[in-house]
Amino acid sequence: MGKRPPWLVSDDLWEVVEPMLPVRRRPATGRPSLGDRGCLQGILFVLHTGIQWEWLPQELGFGSGMTCWREGEGLTVRHAQSLLLGVMVT
Repeated sequence: MGKRPPWLVSDDLWEVVEPMLPVRRRPATGRPSLGDRGCLQGILFVLHTGIQWEWLPQELGFGSGMTCWREGEGLTVRHAQSLLLGVMVT
């Protein structure tokens, strides 16, 4: 079996990351949220590949680039880059 792509967040890593994310109030109406994990994976994909936000392939299941950018406001680029490198930032 091949190596896992660096933008896919394992269950073990998610257990560490999820408590660090700010709690956001979800709107009762409108389109359902992508979810923090999917959003994080989309952000990591953009950082890893260097593509522009609007070019994020929706086929990956991470939503649009704008969705990841907007919903990921609690996650800084510094945190996401450290996750790609496997280093935790305080």
